[in-house]
Amino acid sequence: MIIKHNIQFGLKRSSSSKLQASKDLPIRMRISYKGHRLDVPIGVSVSSESWNNDKQLVQGNYINSKGQEASDINALISCFHQVASNVIKKYEVENTIPSEEMLKQSIKLSYSSNIINCLSK
Repeated sequence: MIIKHNIQFGLKRSSSSKLQASKDLPIRMRISYKGHRLDVPIGVSVSSESWNNDKQLVQGNYINSKGQEASDINALISCFHQVASNVIKKYEVENTIPSEEMLKQSIKLSYSSNIINCLSK
């Protein structure tokens, strides 16, 4: 079975973050599938000025308030995308449509066990 899905990355905005334009905003991964929408925070924040919404990546020589460079943040985004795609493929092979909670837990587990391999590529 094929699970039609879409994986996107964006900044999580809130009403209070609009008031603080200079504040870093958390990056979230949004997975849409079979009528579900799951938001997964990736644990990194960036300024809205450094975020390229079309490419869904951090641009330039940006360094966030925690000292993380754009290239490292972009590698993390790529890793999350790869892990989420692999988890969805696993559910396809199992012929299962996961609940949002099942998918979120599977992504967290897979990410934590594959982070070193993913980022070393």
